[in-house]
Amino acid sequence: MQLQHPDERTFYESLAVDDALSVKRLAAAIQDGHYESVRAQPKGKPLQLPRPTDPSYLYTAEPRDVIDTDTLLLDIDLGFEVIRRQRIRLARIDAPDRTTPEGAAGRRFVREQLAVARSIVVKTVKTDLHGRYVAHVFYAFNNRGIESTFLKGRYLNQELIDKGYANPV
Repeated sequence: MQLQHPDERTFYESLAVDDALSVKRLAAAIQDGHYESVRAQPKGKPLQLPRPTDPSYLYTAEPRDVIDTDTLLLDIDLGFEVIRRQRIRLARIDAPDRTTPEGAAGRRFVREQLAVARSIVVKTVKTDLHGRYVAHVFYAFNNRGIESTFLKGRYLNQELIDKGYANPV
């Protein structure tokens, strides 16, 4: 499989690392023309991430720390009274470093949202090269339960793009 442009190669390398894609999933993204769809996105209009709908690997969570805009420390309920503290990397986004003004603002936004959320649900994808789980995070301000929060709650990954705190990858 050949890529036509050096920027395209960089895009797919970043996507593969950030989302911990297998060779098969990376090939599918290339064949689907994911790079072209991101490039074709109109200026000024944030990219809409495809919201996950498969209910596999869903867990409730409690926030412990916001490391930076796209990295969280959560206590994840694995069921049967088993809680695991885990570092989570938000899937499909990249945010500025927390030492920058933009990164600090994004981190503050995430802290404020998760501090008042009554229900937080994590959908894990897989682990990245740093041992963090790559995940989609959903939350609600009322206690909706895991299924309802996943299907109808706020999608943190997309909100960060919409508000300009993160970029899609």
